[in-house]
Amino acid sequence: MALLHAGRLLAVDTPAALSAAYPHPLLEVRLPDARSWRDRLSALPGVESVQLFGDRLHVAVTSLADARPGLRAALAHGTDAVAPVLEPIAATLEDVFLERLAHQEATA
Repeated sequence: MALLHAGRLLAVDTPAALSAAYPHPLLEVRLPDARSWRDRLSALPGVESVQLFGDRLHVAVTSLADARPGLRAALAHGTDAVAPVLEPIAATLEDVFLERLAHQEATA
């Protein structure tokens, strides 16, 4: 599989290898109004990036052990009606594409 953007090659490998090579642990956060949480979670220590996927956020972190307590504390103070779900997940191909695109733009 080839990942391309604007005619430039970002990566080539099997889908499984691309997902396995994702450079950060990844957490999925499910909560009401996920869009409004993107910037708040992005500002937390240990958070590398936050991407919106419908009603879910994919949060890339430097370390699960270091970032999870801060994420849980932030979510506990802002969600009253429904307890948010926070669980580790494998990177999707969209996660890989967005990470490779950000890396390319940072090094251009």
